[in-house]
Amino acid sequence: FQLQKIDSQVLANTRRRTQIDMMLANDAEIDSAKQELIEVENILEKLGLELKALEEKILSKRNKMEQSEASLYGGGVKNPKELQDIQKEISLLRTTLSSLEEEQLSLMMKIDAAEVERQAAKQKATQAIAEFEKRSLPLLDEINTLTIRNSRLKEERSVFIVQIPPAMLEYYEKLREKKNGTAVSRITDQACEICGATLTPAECQLIKKQVKIMECPSCG
Repeated sequence: FQLQKIDSQVLANTRRRTQIDMMLANDAEIDSAKQELIEVENILEKLGLELKALEEKILSKRNKMEQSEASLYGGGVKNPKELQDIQKEISLLRTTLSSLEEEQLSLMMKIDAAEVERQAAKQKATQAIAEFEKRSLPLLDEINTLTIRNSRLKEERSVFIVQIPPAMLEYYEKLREKKNGTAVSRITDQACEICGATLTPAECQLIKKQVKIMECPSCG
């Protein structure tokens, strides 16, 4: 029974440690803040790619316009019809460039706004992490306490183990594994403390005399 008490405490401490580990591994505020930051960064990346593609298009149009102007004013083209076509092309390119530059300005403004959002999201994530670390300090202290307790309990356990016959210890370990960590129960008011089932006076008498190991007829 003393061994059972030690094992129950170790099991309770271990379960609490698992619970704390899960709490430390998962924080809704941090996850939400990080997700928000990722979404803003994805938007920034998309806008950046759009701007790059637009700048390449603007550069291509400018090069084309420079070439057309060189043809127009270079003296190489003499045909009036060709010159008129080149002028029309230059006019169209200027209109297109103007439209593209307006789009470029709009994109740059969107990027600036997204950058502000990114900084805000980054600050929010940093703050969430700082607050989580602050909340985690008592839990980390508790982990340390649980580790020390379990270490002491295991030392106590080693003292009890050598006092128990090997066959009985094996029986105890198998039953404890089968019964979710509890193999031994006390009797209180002629009833099993684990399940509450009432035992007969004869059964209680046999247990008191320690004639043999007895299993609760209800929970085992």
